[in-house]
Amino acid sequence: ATPVPEDPRVREQVAQIRLDLARAAALERAGKYREGLELARAVTVRADGAGFGPTRAEARLRQGILEDLAGGSKVARQVLLDAVFEAEASRQDEVAAEAWVALVFVNGNQLELHTEAEQSEVRARAAIARLGGSPRLEARLRFNVGRWLVMRGRFAEGAAKLRESLAIRESTLGKDHADVAEALSELSAAVREQGDTAEAIALGELALSVREAALGSKHPDVAITLSTLGVALARAGKHEAALAYFLRALTIAEESLGANHPEVAPILGNVGLAYARTGRAAEGIAPLERALAINIATWGPEDSEVASVESNLGYVYRLMGRWADARAHIERSIAIREKAQGKEHPFVGRGLSSLGWVALGEGKPKEARADFERALGILQKANGREHPDVGTQLVGIGATLVATNEPAAALPFLERAMAIYASKPPSAEKIAEAKLTLAKALWDSGKDRARAVTLGAESAREYASFGAFTARERQDADRWVATHPAP
Repeated sequence: ATPVPEDPRVREQVAQIRLDLARAAALERAGKYREGLELARAVTVRADGAGFGPTRAEARLRQGILEDLAGGSKVARQVLLDAVFEAEASRQDEVAAEAWVALVFVNGNQLELHTEAEQSEVRARAAIARLGGSPRLEARLRFNVGRWLVMRGRFAEGAAKLRESLAIRESTLGKDHADVAEALSELSAAVREQGDTAEAIALGELALSVREAALGSKHPDVAITLSTLGVALARAGKHEAALAYFLRALTIAEESLGANHPEVAPILGNVGLAYARTGRAAEGIAPLERALAINIATWGPEDSEVASVESNLGYVYRLMGRWADARAHIERSIAIREKAQGKEHPFVGRGLSSLGWVALGEGKPKEARADFERALGILQKANGREHPDVGTQLVGIGATLVATNEPAAALPFLERAMAIYASKPPSAEKIAEAKLTLAKALWDSGKDRARAVTLGAESAREYASFGAFTARERQDADRWVATHPAP
């Protein structure tokens, strides 16, 4: 039973406090985080004045959750820890459990305090057990642990936890509940990182449908799912469609959260990449620079969110052929990630891969090969031997060997990449890149020039369909086809 004070005057105050906390929770569900936070902060002051321990805990729990949603994760952490103290002091086990569950996400995903996140998970499990179990809190805990594991690059483990959370929510809430959509959206991101783009798109589309029906089309959670779905579409090479999703997400997020909210930054980053991938690389710089400024202001200059934008800026400058700028941003990204996430994190591997392509552009194939080989080691260990990212490194190694006149040595790497791509296709432009590189290796080694011509022609046709995004690669493919007639 919900505890009530004996003093009638205090009991009346507590009743009003709980009504206002319910209002704050309703504002939270509606995506009106700033309004909810303003109310929750005022209620916390009133709860302290009333002096009733259980409502002091309840108020801090609601305030802490809203502090994080409104973009103040550092403040949220302290408020949630205070909620735990007040809850444990007044024997409010459910409030304590919910606060510990929230701290898994705030400590782990938001602040990258991984030791503290692990401790929060242990405390959350104990608190839920003390309650005798709670499907709602168990689902939330598995959800928070799942997305924390994904953030750390442990994609398979994270996806498994998210599937567990999804199953609990579907069985207890029904398939049309907003919390089910939340789990679907995060699971989409997890399976995308595992290399299953088709499932990621299907999950993202389902999440979007459920979220829009449950929350309305202007809710900030809808913006998050639009962005998640856009990334999956971009992985499939559907860049115009992805850009449309990102722009819609940006409008919703800015209107509902504010232009400088931390959740706006990753959407801006996606907009910048999408501009670049639709042949407008120069237009992509401004949104990325804005995302970088938001992340530095929110998290500080050494956070992995900053590294993500630095990496994306490097990618866009690489598309523009501005190799020095690309290298500077990518090296900065790698340095931050190695410090924040460890040298074996798969995103470090992706950064090294980007550095390899820059080195090739700079005419440094031996340096590029070292980057690709290190990336390959990291990504095979993290994602398994059949992940599309592994295929990308194999193509990179093959390209360096072609560039150093070792085409026969390139063939095993390139053939293995093609086999990986056949089972788990990456974006269409990566397949075209692999075909052209294999064509060059086959021709230069004299192994199978008829197949080389076929692959080269396929690559040229595919590059022609991508538009301005791959203009440089298209010119390369066209030149190669023109100078390598069928034997």
